[in-house]
Amino acid sequence: MLHKACIEALQWPAIGGQICKLCVNVSAVQFQRSDLVGMIRSCLERSGLPAAGLEVEITENALIGDKGNAKQVLQQIRDLGVAIAIDDFGTGYSSLSYLQEFPMTRLKVDRAFVKDLEGNPDAQRITKTIIDLGKSMGLNVIAEGVETEAQKSFLRLHACDDLQGFLYSPPISAVQAASMLQGFMASRLDGATVDIAHGVSHGAPRHVAGT
Repeated sequence: MLHKACIEALQWPAIGGQICKLCVNVSAVQFQRSDLVGMIRSCLERSGLPAAGLEVEITENALIGDKGNAKQVLQQIRDLGVAIAIDDFGTGYSSLSYLQEFPMTRLKVDRAFVKDLEGNPDAQRITKTIIDLGKSMGLNVIAEGVETEAQKSFLRLHACDDLQGFLYSPPISAVQAASMLQGFMASRLDGATVDIAHGVSHGAPRHVAGT
């Protein structure tokens, strides 16, 4: 499936001369596989997708256990030139020290907090804290499950880098994704991201997630 996704990603048009980035979820079971790094390397080589065009998303809970091995695997993935995101952050059981010790590039705020942003001070405080934490560590921060204008306004007010959710687009097919990107490219807009798997964020795309 990763190889197929990489092949499809190559069919998407580049935006502003940059290839769109494909994001692929890696489960805890897959993360524990001894051939994960080799599999990612093989898919990139066979498909021809540049490593910079791929990001793997790993949940917090997938990192719990053998921290030394997890750190080694993540570093090997980063050495390939592939980006790494912690998915569903805030709902797992990992230590905050993981953000410091592991070579992450992006933090994804779980939709459990985003959905309660309207009228829930606790959700607002937690979300703001996660955004501030990620940005203080030099990580790109993206919020999942954005469905309302009020949620978008709060996240933008607190400088969340990217948004994804049904407010922008429902999940769409690879063919629809290519068509959407063509439309954005034709509009000549710049400076935003698109996450095809879960929705489109602020304007012209530079980032695409796959499933």
